Amino acid sequence: MDKAIQTSWLSFIEEAQTNIFPIYQEHEEHFDGAGIHGRMHISRALVFAEVMGRLYLHCDQHLDVYAVLLAVAFHDSGRQGNGADLWEGASAGLCYKYLLQKSNEKYATFVSNLIDKSGASWDIHKRIMHDADVLEIMRPCCGHGGIDGFRQKMFRFAGDRDPLMNLFEDPSALRKQFIQQAWELIQITEEIKPQLVNSKQYLMDVLGILERNLSLCSLFSNVVA
Repeated sequence: MDKAIQTSWLSFIEEAQTNIFPIYQEHEEHFDGAGIHGRMHISRALVFAEVMGRLYLHCDQHLDVYAVLLAVAFHDSGRQGNGADLWEGASAGLCYKYLLQKSNEKYATFVSNLIDKSGASWDIHKRIMHDADVLEIMRPCCGHGGIDGFRQKMFRFAGDRDPLMNLFEDPSALRKQFIQQAWELIQITEEIKPQLVNSKQYLMDVLGILERNLSLCSLFSNVVA
């Protein structure tokens, strides 16, 4: 299974860089020059989602990690500005349209609906989608004050709001480690972000940075192996 998971991840990286990241590069060139919701945001959120997906796969073999990754990749694609997300529906629409070219209407609806944060009933797919985004926006530029101001209650993974928390050996320690190492990755890659403006393999470049800093982000080592 590990080999299949890794193959799927590598295939998704190519798909995202070729078909989805150009949307965010265009945003960076028009209204998001600082890349607040650009390719770096998406890259880090994808890393977080992939790692959470792999951890959950030990508990739920029916988890569709590819669906989660697609939703994460598209979740800011419809933006026309920064600040509050007024374009969630547009982002879901772009995801739906994209999937109709390669799948069926039922699957396109399922994946695109993961982007919508409304509704009381969230399955594991929507929780990962939400958590990857919440974790990534602890960045100081998002007004949350970095890790010290991070609203941890919003992050459900391995916490009291996670119905699967008891399936982890030490959920509290795992959760703490995930938050701390996510913060390390954010700091490291945020400093290097200006150097990647013209990158043609953005996500791979971010993974290369992660690989060179695994001493600080060991929990994420599988995504670069």
